[in-house]
Amino acid sequence: MDPNKAEISRLEVLPQDLLGEIVAKIGAKYAEDYHNCILSCKELGASANDERVLKTLNLAPLVKKPLSCRKHLLIMKKCLANNNPDAHYIKGIIWYFNLDHCDVGLHHIGIAAN
Repeated sequence: MDPNKAEISRLEVLPQDLLGEIVAKIGAKYAEDYHNCILSCKELGASANDERVLKTLNLAPLVKKPLSCRKHLLIMKKCLANNNPDAHYIKGIIWYFNLDHCDVGLHHIGIAAN
C-alpha cells in the first residue's frame, strides 16, 4: 500500500443527505450514542446541524433534569429553532416552574404536546 495514497472510507462516499438521515435515526433513540457518533468522524460530525437531526434529537436526560440544560444552551437553542418537542417541553417546564411565567411555559408545553 502506497503511504502517499489516502484511502477513502465508505462514509466519505455516502451523500451528506444519507449521513444526516443516519445521524437523525441514532439521535432519535439515544443521546449518548448521538454524541459519540458525531465525534467519531468528520463526515458524521458535519450532520450534527442537520435540520432532521435537531428536530428528532432525544433529549431525555435533560427532560429528567430540566435545569441541567444550562450546560447545553447551544444545542437547546438549535433544537428549539427546529421545533424539537423535548426542547419545548424543557423550556416550558423551566419557564412555568422556575421563572414563574405561566403563559410562556404553557405555550412551550403546548407545542411539545402537539
